[in-house]
Amino acid sequence: MSALHVTPMRLIVIEGADLGMVFVFADVAKLLGRGRDADICLQGRGVSRRHARLARASTGDAVVLDLGSANGTYVNEVPIKTAVLRAGDRLRLGFDVVLQVERHASDERDTIDLVETANADAGSDEVTDLRRRCLEMNRPRITSGQRPERL
Repeated sequence: MSALHVTPMRLIVIEGADLGMVFVFADVAKLLGRGRDADICLQGRGVSRRHARLARASTGDAVVLDLGSANGTYVNEVPIKTAVLRAGDRLRLGFDVVLQVERHASDERDTIDLVETANADAGSDEVTDLRRRCLEMNRPRITSGQRPERL
């Protein structure tokens, strides 16, 4: 029995606060959302902490599953609970985060989870910057006379 060949997919943020970020999804399931535990952390109106999951079907197809998000997951503007992703699809989370789905060229590095993009020339580490932003967005805010929020 031959091994199943999985074509890595590239997700490019084309609308939303993280415009220009590029993520590579190969065969390990990824959690999408704005929460601390998200593998792909996205900030935007209507993005839940645990919004959706990218996984591989037994056929090798890339599949997106909505995790009961409050504002929905859409593929090509059709609301979904589960859908197969193909190159050229647009994945929308909530109101304003849109990712373009593309094939990841086989001659590119297949093992990376995140491609450094916008700040690469400035020496910024995109993974660190993105994680820090997610943690800051989810940190309880306390003002005088308030009790801390529960996470």
